[in-house]
Amino acid sequence: MYVLQQRVSIKSTEELDTRYDGQEGWIHRHWVAHPEWWTVITRDGNTCVFHESQLSPVGIQVKDLHLEQDGFRHSSEVIGEMIQFVRDGGRFDLETLKKHDPNRDSLLVAITKFEDGSLYIRDGFHRVMAVFLGRPDGMLYDNEYFVEELTYLRMLTPRLDVRYYTPFDPRVEVRASDFGSFRDQVDELIKQKGDPLEFIRENRHVYVRPKMPHHETVQVFAEQWLKKNEIFFATIPPLTDIRK
Repeated sequence: MYVLQQRVSIKSTEELDTRYDGQEGWIHRHWVAHPEWWTVITRDGNTCVFHESQLSPVGIQVKDLHLEQDGFRHSSEVIGEMIQFVRDGGRFDLETLKKHDPNRDSLLVAITKFEDGSLYIRDGFHRVMAVFLGRPDGMLYDNEYFVEELTYLRMLTPRLDVRYYTPFDPRVEVRASDFGSFRDQVDELIKQKGDPLEFIRENRHVYVRPKMPHHETVQVFAEQWLKKNEIFFATIPPLTDIRK
């Protein structure tokens, strides 16, 4: 018998009179006569049966995630294609991302959790926005992202060994949408035995921008961006409609 395994959040159900409300478990879908039914092994080792309509994917709501980036790097056309990909049921999981860019090392959306509990998008801004605008539940699923824990001091400290050349304070600043040329300049300076730290200090204006109100969260940014891009009014319904 073939089994497909997927992690989900278990919703309470009066029909089954279960006490597993909100717990997480590993869901085993058995390809038998009634594939819409699942067996659930919960954290306490018990097993229960659920109908697939009573399950919801594990993930994270993106609307309140904070931004570290000034705005979009890609064109409106590319962003529209990403949104349509999500609306068609696509996921930004490893399999999909490897097909798109086999040589890229860091693939999943990177979400940084700071010491005050705030969550910021470190990498994957375009994908998060596509999910917000294209996925009805507005969630990144657990095979599309990972969460890392960092401190604000760490973000303010350059690390040459990992090519972190753009230190900034995400509480009051954002980085430019494209700072690839700045990174290349630092790489070249290192090769020439120059002082990269001094160069970074003297040229912060190249990659840092003041944090503005529209940079606060994904939802705020999306609302402001849609107002300024009339081309999307014809292709993307209002945010209130997306959440229905």
